[in-house]
Amino acid sequence: MTSSISAPVPVVEPASQAELSAVHSEILVPSFPAYELMGLERLTAEVEHGDTSVRIIRDDDGQLAGCAIGTWYEEARVLLLDYLALRPGARGGGLGGTLLNSSVAAWSQQYDPCIVLAEVEHPDHHDAHPQHGDPQARLRFYAREGARLLPLPYFTPGVGEGKPRVGGMMLAVLHAHPDLLGDHDEEISSEPIATVLHLQGQDRQETDDARADLIAEATRRPTLPLLRADRVGDVPIGVPDEDD
Repeated sequence: MTSSISAPVPVVEPASQAELSAVHSEILVPSFPAYELMGLERLTAEVEHGDTSVRIIRDDDGQLAGCAIGTWYEEARVLLLDYLALRPGARGGGLGGTLLNSSVAAWSQQYDPCIVLAEVEHPDHHDAHPQHGDPQARLRFYAREGARLLPLPYFTPGVGEGKPRVGGMMLAVLHAHPDLLGDHDEEISSEPIATVLHLQGQDRQETDDARADLIAEATRRPTLPLLRADRVGDVPIGVPDEDD
């Protein structure tokens, strides 16, 4: 007779306020360029405000291994995944999928969003980086988790004073209410997506032509196609003019 011992299930849970400093320094700083990174003070303030949620995953030894950070836009009923990252050395072992799926499930129960979106680098605009990762590999990861791309020229808002908006980004749909999906789940209602883009602009005081053009593209049709990852070439690259 043989017996087997199951590997411990990685723990995913909300980060405490006391853990935010370690999340920022040990997970976020090594994983993202400084211009894409929200400062610790701002992160702490937004978590305290209640619309930003930080969930963490621990390794087999109980050590901090990764984080998922999402922002809830109540008016749009959309949850936006701003950051998903693992500590250097913890990548490639399956923790990322566990962290993503557990976080989306928890946020779906907490907020009941109609859509969960993620920000993903466009691989035709961003190069691989030895520290920050490979956009192609990141896109393959989201594709394995069932994400579908929106054909919008998306760019992220600036994440702090003096920090630029980041062009060449994509919005990926991780979860959507069935009522918003078209036949065969190949399209999705554009209304909540346009609303969250508008709210993003309000949050970051962006009222320029680039933001207006992005919202106009989202509202041009009542539905938007949901693209597989192999159609990334059909996603336009948005590069906002910082002089607008």
